[in-house]
Amino acid sequence: KVRQEAIAPEIPSMVRRHFSGIAKPGPVDFLNSCIHPFVGEFLSKLTDVPTDLDVSLVSRIFSRNLGVSRRCEMQQQLRMARDALTQRFPDDDEEATGERLALFVLGRDAFTGTLARSLHHTLEKTGNRLLCDCEPALRPTRTGVPFIDRQAIRDNSIGGREYSKGDVVRCPLQNLEQGSNPDRLRFFGKGTHVCLGRSASLLAFEALGRFLASLPVRISR
Repeated sequence: KVRQEAIAPEIPSMVRRHFSGIAKPGPVDFLNSCIHPFVGEFLSKLTDVPTDLDVSLVSRIFSRNLGVSRRCEMQQQLRMARDALTQRFPDDDEEATGERLALFVLGRDAFTGTLARSLHHTLEKTGNRLLCDCEPALRPTRTGVPFIDRQAIRDNSIGGREYSKGDVVRCPLQNLEQGSNPDRLRFFGKGTHVCLGRSASLLAFEALGRFLASLPVRISR
């Protein structure tokens, strides 16, 4: 929370810096020129983790296609990352270090996907109109996380289906995309499972929406 409050004033300038190419004539590689650099800086400032920390394999920890040798490499990468963070933040306990690492690693894929899909959805709806005439969304309209799994803590019935204690319940988040803004806020989870970066992420989406709404430009394929 402290870091979110600290970086909040910087978010609009980060958006302008990384998405300014949209305002210029010519082709724009949104993913590589805008989204990836923005997400990298955003998460680095949010977690205070250096951008050059190598965690390229760690986000694939749940992949079924990762072989034994790559998993060993991933374990080594994770160990080195934790050691680097322990040295950088000697006053952090194990939980704080884990939160930094989880937000920096797992937050990257989720935030990148949600930002990319929401931006695509926004631009897709503009037609031939100027962005400043389109009222771009100030909150995410699409999610980069297709589903989350939860384990039932008691016998229950949900949507006409019976679940026993211990059952794994798969919750498809993409079903929320057709709902209202309050529904879409559930992309970030709820209660004890709420996303650690929810507040800062919402500020980023709002800043991007307002930036797009200031641009007298048209987007075409």
